[in-house]
Amino acid sequence: MIEVENITYRYPVSKTPALRNISFKVNDGEICGFLAPNGGGKTTLFKILSTCLPVQEGTLSYNYNDFRMNISAIRKAIGVVFQSPSVDKKLTVLENLICQAKLYGFNLRDLGEKIDDIVQMFGLHNYLHQKLETLSGGYQRRVELAKSMLHDPAILILDEPGTGLDIGSRQELWHYLKTLRDEKNVTTLVTTHLVEEAEQSNKVVILNEGRLVVSGSPSKLKDEIGGEILSVKSTQIDRLMSLLRDKWNLEGKPVNGIVRVEVGGNKHIINALLTDYLDLIDSATVSKPSLEDVFFKHTGNRFNNVTKGGSS
Repeated sequence: MIEVENITYRYPVSKTPALRNISFKVNDGEICGFLAPNGGGKTTLFKILSTCLPVQEGTLSYNYNDFRMNISAIRKAIGVVFQSPSVDKKLTVLENLICQAKLYGFNLRDLGEKIDDIVQMFGLHNYLHQKLETLSGGYQRRVELAKSMLHDPAILILDEPGTGLDIGSRQELWHYLKTLRDEKNVTTLVTTHLVEEAEQSNKVVILNEGRLVVSGSPSKLKDEIGGEILSVKSTQIDRLMSLLRDKWNLEGKPVNGIVRVEVGGNKHIINALLTDYLDLIDSATVSKPSLEDVFFKHTGNRFNNVTKGGSS
């Protein structure tokens, strides 16, 4: 189990904390996605979870090993995949794995079976003697994962693993993460700004401006919204919001010329708007709730429109 309690972190050059009183738990064998817009705090949290930054305030423990007291043991229990590639593209797949093994003090005479198992798991057996620079981004990510799993860590921590990958490669990456969970009970922590990645997690922790907005399973968080989400583009935002409030007691939220409202079980409202109030509407869409809608509900901001300078 991973337990984080009241983690706060401040960079020396900033008056505003990058993280503020963050608390959550992740059970063994879960995939937990940390979803946040740029500047939301996910990168700082990743650095703390991967022991690259110290715990300034609060507590962090892995399987009841306190971060401050057992950092060496924690580092042996985790595998880390950084957003920036940590492979040497001038070396072959096998050479990259051997270099990683040396860092962990493996006896190279006994390494053959371990490498065989790893390359089989990640489908790399036909590429062992190819240089990384000749492989696609998806295959390079496989090598990153293989390196991180070489010492059989119980916990895998990945920072924005889908960055730079096409849709097919991202789907493949998540296939391997789920395989590690199902076959080896690996607990996986994934930071991401991609809603579709977070949707695949067992649990999601949503951050914004260094604060924890909400956490839970994606399905539970979406069910709490319920019903459909109506998005109406209009040049008469104030009139539209007054209509929704006065006639149906619904509170719409305006963002960039679009009013979003949780319709719930009141589907007749959609027909009424399109029939009787067409002059207020430029366009309208209806969709099932997504994690972006969860973010919107709790912050009042569109996820993709939230940007912020400085460290995240």
